[in-house]
Amino acid sequence: MTQEEDSPNLSNMTGGQGGPLELDEQQQQVYDALNNYAGEKWRLADWYCGALQTLRSQGPDYLAQAANSIREISEKLPQLAGINLPESPHNKTKDAIAKILELKADSYQEGWEGNPINCELSEALGLLENLQALYDAPPRTRMLQSALEKRDRFSTMLSKELRKARDNQFRDLGKFFQSVTHHQKFPTHEEFVNKLGLFEKLLLHYLTPITASQHAEIQQLIDHSPTPESEAQLKELFTHNSANLLFFLYKIENPEWLSLVEEIGEFKQLRDAEETAEGGTSYRSDPALTCLSRLAHKAPEKTLSILKRLGGFNSEAQR
Repeated sequence: MTQEEDSPNLSNMTGGQGGPLELDEQQQQVYDALNNYAGEKWRLADWYCGALQTLRSQGPDYLAQAANSIREISEKLPQLAGINLPESPHNKTKDAIAKILELKADSYQEGWEGNPINCELSEALGLLENLQALYDAPPRTRMLQSALEKRDRFSTMLSKELRKARDNQFRDLGKFFQSVTHHQKFPTHEEFVNKLGLFEKLLLHYLTPITASQHAEIQQLIDHSPTPESEAQLKELFTHNSANLLFFLYKIENPEWLSLVEEIGEFKQLRDAEETAEGGTSYRSDPALTCLSRLAHKAPEKTLSILKRLGGFNSEAQR
């Protein structure tokens, strides 16, 4: 099979104005990634194209329908990764409340106060208590994040600041598509397209392998002095794939980039010791400190300032 047959452009599918559904480069990559990841179990790639068709049709209620397709994709990805979605507690909660109201009508017509709890009421109240575990389960957006992170073996290397930025993006996108699906939010067409573009980038960062072109892009950026634009590009690459951060830390030679490493929180604190499965203690390597030691001779004052904040350099050692 040729590469073109492997990656169809879906030109035979009808678009919103009766013409073919043509995908841009990013959309084609998302289609291929979903198709390769999901296989035949769920036609996630087709659901994605359905969302694009609906979006382009701009028919009645089209944004809610497109959002629902994206939400369905988000719910199935965790299951493909072996993460089962929590059971919805709403129906069971309604059943338990209906049972309690029925008991009140039959056995507690005078009210609850001063009356003993009979076996049936005790059973219904116990059911409500057990439902708390379902309400405490991680939200579905968090489970999507867990599923995608399983494909990034370096995700634990990210600093607290980068993890927070990543977590916020997952949460915000999940809330957006959920709210639009249930008619709780009414975005403009442009706002929806922008959010969908972010969702597509998120999928691509996790579902496609790191490519030589991404590393070449990083290398090209760090061959020059930092600018606000280049720092923003690098932050996006770091947030969505931690292997890019490791490449950056091992490759920078210009000490001007240490300010970015500091800004994203890599020099906030030393890594704690971790207990091993055998009961011993291990210390993970710290790529940021390795980078700092490599550049120390080029920027001794900057290095000293960072070490002082880390608590790893006392006044006697300085002398």
